[in-house]
Amino acid sequence: MNIKVGLVYDYNSVVGMGHKYRVKALVEYLRRSGISYKEFPNFFYDIVHKNGDIAQFLEKISFEKVNIFVFDISTRLYIKENLKDIVSIIENLKSSGKKVVIIDGIFKEDCLHKNISTKSDLVVIPYFLSKGEEYKADKSNKFLLGEEYFIYPPAVNFIKSFKIKKEDFILVSLSGIFSKDIDKLLDFIGSDPFLSGFQFKVIIPEKKLKRIFNKKNIQVLSFLEHKSFLYLLRKAKLLITSTGLTKYEALSLHTPVVILSSDETFKDYHKKLEKFLPVKHCDNLGELPYLVEKLLSLKVNYDLPTEGGEKLCRTLKKL
Repeated sequence: MNIKVGLVYDYNSVVGMGHKYRVKALVEYLRRSGISYKEFPNFFYDIVHKNGDIAQFLEKISFEKVNIFVFDISTRLYIKENLKDIVSIIENLKSSGKKVVIIDGIFKEDCLHKNISTKSDLVVIPYFLSKGEEYKADKSNKFLLGEEYFIYPPAVNFIKSFKIKKEDFILVSLSGIFSKDIDKLLDFIGSDPFLSGFQFKVIIPEKKLKRIFNKKNIQVLSFLEHKSFLYLLRKAKLLITSTGLTKYEALSLHTPVVILSSDETFKDYHKKLEKFLPVKHCDNLGELPYLVEKLLSLKVNYDLPTEGGEKLCRTLKKL
């Protein structure tokens, strides 16, 4: 069977693991839909960056077996620094008779289609609030916009189908970018009069486990298999995380979220989300106790669409 879809994405300590988990989730939907695929992990970061001649590099990959290419480029790393490379790759693929699908970002600085119109056949902007945004396009571009196209792991719907009682703990899970601040966060949690009254489960990198925590209310966990993490996320009363995709998974599982970030762009976005979802943006630890108390006291009824992976696969079959 010829490969139908080539999946191109990056993940590392710089851009985090969100792109990997999103593609892995999409892979499960591709399998269920009977769509064959091939993965090209760290395509930009490890390969394209080390090959100055894009055309020569493209010849090394068996593109003749790939009818559609799905890019996951929603990170500033290669939009800002290698925009020309991406456009060149898309043009090469199109000239070879391939169809190109891009999963892109929401902000202008990290969204290819707010900076330049490409020859891609389909652009997916799978984020809250993206419906009202403006995107550059040519006649061949088609857009799938909004939270209904967010690609959750199939396990999210499976876990949602069970009545799982919330347990008395707060989960902390920061991406690779923010894990360097974990010591400061844990010290604050252990010393703050309000937060020290809660139990915390903290997921941190293995190298950080060497530190001994003499705080009774903090349980340190190493990285979990993703499905196990989702179960833990469903049971938590609240999640403290950074700016990655985990916040969407938490909200889909009805777990309120505090987002730690000093990035002003994300702050504006999160402040808009606060109007209709149990989310609070925290740009300094001093306000963390207030935000936790506020979220835990909220009575919010909402339900997020979680069929984005299935909807995208149906569209891919039509390309």
